[in-house]
Amino acid sequence: MRWSGSCAALSLDPTTLPAGWTRIQLDAELQRGIDRWNSVQCDGAPDADAGSDGGAPRFSLVRAIDCADGVRFTRGQRHSNTISFRAEWADSESFPPGVIAATLVSYDVNSGEILDVDMAFNMRSDRNPEGFVFVSGPSIDPAARDFDAVFTHELGHALGLAHSDDHSALMFAVYDRSAPRRELREDDRRGACAIYPPGSGSALCEPLREHRCEPGCHCSTVAHARGSSRWSWWAALLFAAVSARRFERSLQRRARGS
Repeated sequence: MRWSGSCAALSLDPTTLPAGWTRIQLDAELQRGIDRWNSVQCDGAPDADAGSDGGAPRFSLVRAIDCADGVRFTRGQRHSNTISFRAEWADSESFPPGVIAATLVSYDVNSGEILDVDMAFNMRSDRNPEGFVFVSGPSIDPAARDFDAVFTHELGHALGLAHSDDHSALMFAVYDRSAPRRELREDDRRGACAIYPPGSGSALCEPLREHRCEPGCHCSTVAHARGSSRWSWWAALLFAAVSARRFERSLQRRARGS
């Protein structure tokens, strides 16, 4: 699965935010994760300037789509690539228990083109006591999870990456509370470059031109791929190692089936 265009615009759903966080703080955290993936350089790139090699698309945080459409995608209807915090976390295939965050990827089954991604973060609340507390630094709360690390991991899924078998990689499935991984490692870079080799796409990046935006929140891509679409969930950073192994097998089956 891969994006066919040069940009992927992301929007934060502002309706439910973690306690103690402001929109400005969250925007800064999101931009840090975006900058990490946007700066990936691949061997053989014709220019050292990030994004100019025409390989992996550059993520862009778009504030013009504040009212998110939730974690769903319907071909031909308006949508946005949404980042949201969920105060309720249903025990389902899309939102399995014990998962810190999940990224749902809608893609064309014939071409593998990614059409839409929606990230959901499992936020602790009165209605969701088993959820997690998202923090920006060290915390003694056993439910605390480093948002920067979790979001940057989820962005890898949004790019089209599965989990890595390399325990040191950012895309490794299990969250390490003692040393949350924020930075990309060599395995992460190799994965991105394998999906998006230099010269495989346009170097131009103007995300607002790639979307039709109406007043309010809704946007749709200018062009859609032909054929049917489906969605696949990439739930990440499982709470228990046993669950992580079970999830990883499921993920591999889905990857082969796509």
